[in-house]
Amino acid sequence: MSVFLKPMGLIFALLAVIAVLIVIPAAQFGVAGNWRVVFLSISYFVFFLGTVWRVVRYGKLASRQDDRQVQATSGRVASLITVVGLLSVHWLTLYTFSVQNQTLNTAVDLCLTVTAIVLICAAIIVSQVAIKTLGKFFDRLTIKSDHHLVTEGIYSLIRHPIYTSYILLFLGFCIMLQSLWSSGLLLIVCVIWFGNRIAIEEQMLEERFGEEYQSYCQQTKRLFPYGRLSGTPQILSQLMTYLVMNFLPNALALPFLEVTIHRCVRRKVTRCAFPTDIRYVARRKWHSKFLVNLLLQDAQIPWV
Repeated sequence: MSVFLKPMGLIFALLAVIAVLIVIPAAQFGVAGNWRVVFLSISYFVFFLGTVWRVVRYGKLASRQDDRQVQATSGRVASLITVVGLLSVHWLTLYTFSVQNQTLNTAVDLCLTVTAIVLICAAIIVSQVAIKTLGKFFDRLTIKSDHHLVTEGIYSLIRHPIYTSYILLFLGFCIMLQSLWSSGLLLIVCVIWFGNRIAIEEQMLEERFGEEYQSYCQQTKRLFPYGRLSGTPQILSQLMTYLVMNFLPNALALPFLEVTIHRCVRRKVTRCAFPTDIRYVARRKWHSKFLVNLLLQDAQIPWV
């Protein structure tokens, strides 16, 4: 009986999430019957069925209290921002879709629709393949007693394909409903969400697997296997740091700073004279050096 109740409970939880993200705002804004909204609701359900399959096959997920992101202060802040941000993205997208008073050129509309469908289908495929490749290791951010490093299949190309699938799914949602503002907001949410989560996850895996994981990182990309331009990550990092420290309060800036410092740890930086964006942060506001010092102390890197 319990074997039957567990997946049913997850399915009801999944339906509740879809209702909050799509169905309720769509009904509120009068677009619930639009075929795009129906397609997106069904796509979300199929996308998240991977979690149900994992629980049915391998048992329940780890406790939230054991999740490394939940244990970290910056992780809890990033999680809160993510929840609020994703709700905002979905509700704003559906609202802008409901008030559109201009019809796009037929060719443009068709192109955007096809692009969105391709992205969403790709998200579903990538997610299902990644979850089945991970098997029982698809879980919250925890290390199991029999944990081993998964490097085969899609993980031979990118280290975080499940996060890639989320990006594709949410981007497809925004493009399908033609919301430019929501796409911009989604970018900010993804930077906070995945930036913090990836930093914590990679630090956790490096602590467990050491040189094996470092070698794996050198052979793979994080989210997308191709198309990385030389110098682009450094430019984006400095630009994001400037925006964060000038326009966000301490609590929201903390996840970004932790990501940067964890990058130092992974690169085996022994003194924080590098990268330059950390030193730049400390000069911009009186409280910045205090925040950086706290994170450096936790990472055991001395400040210069």
